[in-house]
Amino acid sequence: MIPPAALQPVLAWVRRTEPAALELACAEHPDPSRTGRASDVVRLTGCLSELPLHVPLEMLALGARTVVLRLDGCTGAAATREHLAPLETLAPVLHPRGVRLATTPTGQRRRPVHDAAHMPLPRRALLLLSDDDGAPLPDPLLPSHERLRDALAGLTGRPQASSADLTDLAGPGLDLVATGCEARGVCVRTCPEEALSLITSDGTSTLTLDPSRCTGCGVCVAACDPQALTPVGRHPWSALLGSPGRILARVPTRTCRRCGAPFTTSREETSLELCAVCAFRSATPFGSSVPPEALARLPRPVADRLRGAS
Repeated sequence: MIPPAALQPVLAWVRRTEPAALELACAEHPDPSRTGRASDVVRLTGCLSELPLHVPLEMLALGARTVVLRLDGCTGAAATREHLAPLETLAPVLHPRGVRLATTPTGQRRRPVHDAAHMPLPRRALLLLSDDDGAPLPDPLLPSHERLRDALAGLTGRPQASSADLTDLAGPGLDLVATGCEARGVCVRTCPEEALSLITSDGTSTLTLDPSRCTGCGVCVAACDPQALTPVGRHPWSALLGSPGRILARVPTRTCRRCGAPFTTSREETSLELCAVCAFRSATPFGSSVPPEALARLPRPVADRLRGAS
């Protein structure tokens, strides 16, 4: 993702100028200067596929009338469109404001292209005068799901917002199912928004998803080693504003006698007392398996121990 701090100058510029139409282009765009008559163009420091979803909504909240995301110069347009698509579904609610994706130049007129890292400064800033007019800028230290929620709540709470129901509009959060979950917790630890939780109690590990924190980045799906997590759709935008947690999996769990870590078991393995790591270390104390020829020469109790026999 593009670092939030790198986008603060753009948000500050939007607050000062309140552009009628703001176009955002990828850093790799060869020539984004061909735009519509009243558009301002900003070339980002990265690809649009790395743009946090809350940024275009924050731009609308800060005064932009329309935010156009330029895919015509993106080298990964298909993946970028999939990432940004949930923003277009909000059009019925945000009208007449909105976010749209453009696959071709929006016009023939050439205009100067602003660099996101070096946005123009107003005269007041050059004179070291305060510039506190307008809505406050979002806190760059807030998590993405909080900034997205705040921007959505601010826009849909405006008097001019449509009465369309957010529950009918697909949002960014992934609707997940878990099949074959082993309760390893890798997905929980890798989720940047802490949308997943794994709680072990009374011999059962429960994996839960909080849709109000999920921004649909898909990191958890990629990190799941047994490939147990599968996206089956998107949660509605209303889930972002508040939704109860959803249980994805309940897995029978035991506590390792050796290291104390929880590990999953099947109904046929209820007698296991060691997790997979400790079982391997017990069977191979020297970090490798003993050749069968060497085991045959050892006393039977020692050979049985090296084989992991109880």
